[in-house]
Amino acid sequence: MAVAKAYGIPGERVEERAFLPAAISRMLSHDGPYLLVVAIEEMDNVFPMIPIGASVEEILLNKTEKFTYPED
Repeated sequence: MAVAKAYGIPGERVEERAFLPAAISRMLSHDGPYLLVVAIEEMDNVFPMIPIGASVEEILLNKTEKFTYPED
């Protein structure tokens, strides 16, 4: 949020599901860039995802399957 604010980009952080629809509505009705940070519980398992501290090469497609980049 601090980086967005430094660039003059409005935004907000949502931590509760009940507030998400209104936040999405504000984001979509805004003319221009807008940062919406949606915090989720670790157990919500939103896939695909990149685990904290991992690189993009370590993307998870589900709980057990990692994405494998094709060979060049």
